[in-house]
Amino acid sequence: MSTAISLHKIVKNYGPFRALDGVSFEVHSGELHALLGQNGAGKSTLMKILYGLTVPDSGEIRLGDAVLRPGSTKEAISAGLAFVMQHFSLIDSMSIAENLVLGQLKGAGYSPRKLVASMQDFIDRNAFELDAAAPVGSLSVGQKQRVEILKALYRKARFIIFD
Repeated sequence: MSTAISLHKIVKNYGPFRALDGVSFEVHSGELHALLGQNGAGKSTLMKILYGLTVPDSGEIRLGDAVLRPGSTKEAISAGLAFVMQHFSLIDSMSIAENLVLGQLKGAGYSPRKLVASMQDFIDRNAFELDAAAPVGSLSVGQKQRVEILKALYRKARFIIFD
């Protein structure tokens, strides 16, 4: 089985506190992994490093054969990573449809009606019971989590990190 994700000897310090001390692990194609540990064990820090939100003090991150540049979310996203965080990255004043395509639309304009219809079709095909026209600010926490998952699916992520 080929290695899909590899983190090698990741170190992260916050001042005198060492959050990660030479952490290494691999995920092979088709595998599903869960990191378990107490609060403050470094799980979220490690996932933020993988996604490029936090820069490690040392170590190497690979997706397949490609080395990811530390601290580059753009590179991580381009490589097929998505991150569903415990604190949402949604804009409450925008609709579900607009949040799904945020940063994805090309060109100067779009038809809001066509966007909502297209995103409603996408939502329905993925068996999520959400109204694409609904403002994100009106959603429950569980519904917002579903929108974050839909964003990852819409962007055709190869790997989804859940925190």
